[in-house]
Amino acid sequence: MGYIYQFDIAAVALAALLISLFLFGGGYPTRTRKALMFLMISAICSGVFDVITNFTLGLSGVPDFLNFLLKAAFLIGNNYCALVFFLYVVALTNAGNVHRIIAKSALVFTAVIILSSAFTGLIFKIKDGVYIRGPLYYYLYAVTFFAITYSIVLLVTGRKNVGKFQVTSVVVFIVVVLASIVAQLIDSALRLSTFACSLGLVLTYASIERPSDYLYKTSKCFNRTAFTYFIREHSTAQGKVVVACLQNDGYLRRTLNAEAWKSMILAMFDELHVVFGRKNVFYLDGGCFAAVSKNESEDEVVKKFAEGLPATFFSGGANISLSFQYFIVRLSDFAKNGEKLREAFDFIVRRKSAYSETVVRFTSAELDKLDREVLVLNAIREGIEKKTFKVYYQPIKDAKSGRFSSAEALIRLNDPVLGFISPEEFIPVAEKNGLIIPVGEFVFESVCDFWCKNNLADKGVSFIEVNLSTLQCMQKDLSSRLMEIMRKRGIKAGYINFEITETADATDRQAMLDNIAALVISGVAFSLDDYGTGYSNINYLSSLPIDIVKIDKSILWKAMEDEQARKIFGYTVKMIHDLKLKIVVEGVENEKMLSYLEETGVDYYQGFLFSRPLPEEDYLGFLENGKAGI
Repeated sequence: MGYIYQFDIAAVALAALLISLFLFGGGYPTRTRKALMFLMISAICSGVFDVITNFTLGLSGVPDFLNFLLKAAFLIGNNYCALVFFLYVVALTNAGNVHRIIAKSALVFTAVIILSSAFTGLIFKIKDGVYIRGPLYYYLYAVTFFAITYSIVLLVTGRKNVGKFQVTSVVVFIVVVLASIVAQLIDSALRLSTFACSLGLVLTYASIERPSDYLYKTSKCFNRTAFTYFIREHSTAQGKVVVACLQNDGYLRRTLNAEAWKSMILAMFDELHVVFGRKNVFYLDGGCFAAVSKNESEDEVVKKFAEGLPATFFSGGANISLSFQYFIVRLSDFAKNGEKLREAFDFIVRRKSAYSETVVRFTSAELDKLDREVLVLNAIREGIEKKTFKVYYQPIKDAKSGRFSSAEALIRLNDPVLGFISPEEFIPVAEKNGLIIPVGEFVFESVCDFWCKNNLADKGVSFIEVNLSTLQCMQKDLSSRLMEIMRKRGIKAGYINFEITETADATDRQAMLDNIAALVISGVAFSLDDYGTGYSNINYLSSLPIDIVKIDKSILWKAMEDEQARKIFGYTVKMIHDLKLKIVVEGVENEKMLSYLEETGVDYYQGFLFSRPLPEEDYLGFLENGKAGI
């Protein structure tokens, strides 16, 4: 039986059709798509050169070296069908660099051994226009079976990374190619391997991701899926990614309709892809674009972003001002951890508003801190739900009477997983996530219940200090809720002293002042906490209706070390007393500090010299014995 060339012609036509569909469809150049394109080219080369050599071999006037090159091109293309498919499976299963190196090494070695046959004759030789197989000819079949076997192993071990349809396409490809090889071994005239490769490619092509999967809403702008792929493939590389995030994107989404928002995003992409190149710009959602740079400095990339992004967008007959934040991520900072790198970009898109800076350098340490914050946040939620928070009490000594006539209520959290979590850590997390309101109410209810249950007034306690956060103070119904809690338990307003700290977060300052005024009218007293630090300064002594000023421990400690600071401390005490306000000094830790404070004439002392914060039972024991119960 003679050579049946129609199978090769059909294979070439089929592969050429797939290439045209592939190129016309576009899409992000993933490794699977690149391998598939390589596979199609291999099939075309195999079919074309097989047809050509069938007619040139034995044809007079065709030199042997030309016939050798044509036959070598066919054999390389034919064997590459299996080897490049192996490379495709490596990419499909995300098998890693070692397997990729093995596949590429097999490709190079096969090409070398075939081409070197011009001198060795190991695979084949052409003599006087006659094709002669060499002693290692069946190596070509062996390498095909190696590639297919390796592909099966990768498919089994990497199954979790592959979809069902993709698994089916790989299995069908393998079965069809193996069947064609067996058929050729039985009858060499049946050149089915190239046709089988092209036939398998049809199903493989149908199983890959659609080009639109990598694009933002049918545009030419690469989306988050494409960026996720980029991160997966380049997490071990050097370079940096800069993310530019549109500020106030939530407001803009509400202001613009869906079509106007899409038009704005695409207008930004059109500008950025000119600056960075289309394959280096991605839209990540939430008004955030990512651009990739290998050689430019961070400042240069930010500058290019600023020049490429518009300052305004015209919509609805008006120009809307646009502003951006920039997050710089060095790939090397994430120690080749692709998963952490993806988490970093996910966090930037979700929580960009947590940062006030225009330019933020986002590192793996920052992400570790955020991971811890998530765990702490979960612990807070569980503490609220299961009421596992504990309230401790730190005694405060009255300088005049020498009695411990008050105490500060302090919340504590001991999580089953994380263990003890410092208030300095979990309170800012609770405030950031709006959970400080239920936490604060839990503390106040606990204090009121504790007072009622133990009748603290009979034990010489005049009042308990309870911290109120700025967020609590801005709740318009705060005063009514707190007074209702006291009314239900029969707590006199004079038994409570609320500690407040004036901060820059007081966005609704009038609501805060209204709450304070209502509580003061009911008989509750207020203290200004952390005086001398942050925003608690002299301006608020006259603007807030307070009775007590709590001087922060850092001010006392500085005064004990520095003469100038000591003078300032003395003047501060005098000024506060001149305003007819009382003073609590925090952080009293030794007798030397106490002696100094007795000289200055402050009204109350609080610190470890007298007692650490105590759980309820120990605090009661302290009151009974006049000393800490632990």
